[in-house]
Amino acid sequence: MQYHDCLRLQSEAELALFPVLRIELGAHCALEVPGENYMFQTEGSVYCLGLYADPTTVIGNNFLQGQSVVFDLEKQRWGVAPANISER
Repeated sequence: MQYHDCLRLQSEAELALFPVLRIELGAHCALEVPGENYMFQTEGSVYCLGLYADPTTVIGNNFLQGQSVVFDLEKQRWGVAPANISER
């Protein structure tokens, strides 16, 4: 069972106050994750940290939101870049 560090925020806008996490995936590949992607809402105004101190943790949906991931199967490599998504 995983336990989360949670807190009550006054508004969703406070998520912008959390630092951007920079995860180095290699020499020329870093993933920058804003607070709104690593904090998740559980109920009402309660938000929890979506990180674990577990070596088997997978970089999943919450960390890849707003990112484009490209896989090059021929050269056996992959990369991550901020997605260029316009709002409709």
